[in-house]
Amino acid sequence: MGFAVRARSGVLGMLVLAAVLVPAQSAFGQELALTVGRFLGDDVLDSVPLVGPSEEIGFADGMFYGARFSIGALIAEFEGTLATVGSKVLADTEGEFSARFTYAEAGAILKIFPGPIAPFVAGGIGYHRIGWGIDGAASYGRMGYYLGAGLKIGLGKIGVRGDLRDHITPIKLDALDPAVAEAIGLDQDVTVHNFELSAALVFSF
Repeated sequence: MGFAVRARSGVLGMLVLAAVLVPAQSAFGQELALTVGRFLGDDVLDSVPLVGPSEEIGFADGMFYGARFSIGALIAEFEGTLATVGSKVLADTEGEFSARFTYAEAGAILKIFPGPIAPFVAGGIGYHRIGWGIDGAASYGRMGYYLGAGLKIGLGKIGVRGDLRDHITPIKLDALDPAVAEAIGLDQDVTVHNFELSAALVFSF
């Protein structure tokens, strides 16, 4: 009799434990998003007072490639991004030179409402690096941040998403390679706004 009571109590305990754990596991999801899109280079620099040979500067549009990993539940997710973009510096100088942006960012996604079709807003910070292809490899790195919005569509274990984000990078003149500053004609600190318009294939696990 005592054994039967203990057995029933044990089964009941396991059922309660399963009822607690299963929702907790299913509430949290992990996603990997393989992202490709268009990089809309900043032309705000055109309005910056310049010195030297340039009359206007900016960054050309390019292709955006990246991967995003997120984990979260219901309406909130934590997300990390690693992305790269090939661009060119648009400056009124002899010839042109390349620029490559690399973004390593972390932030949060807040879904406006949860569900298989979920619009969201996003924001975060990260390390932004610019590799300049002028007279050899020169690079510039600085903490930046991003703001954006998008849409996720869940199709079971595979889904899709779209993003529009503004990657905001402060450029400090005293930290910039002198050869780059001279070629561009930049005479003050600036803040670069590079926009990402992208789509991604999402794998959930």
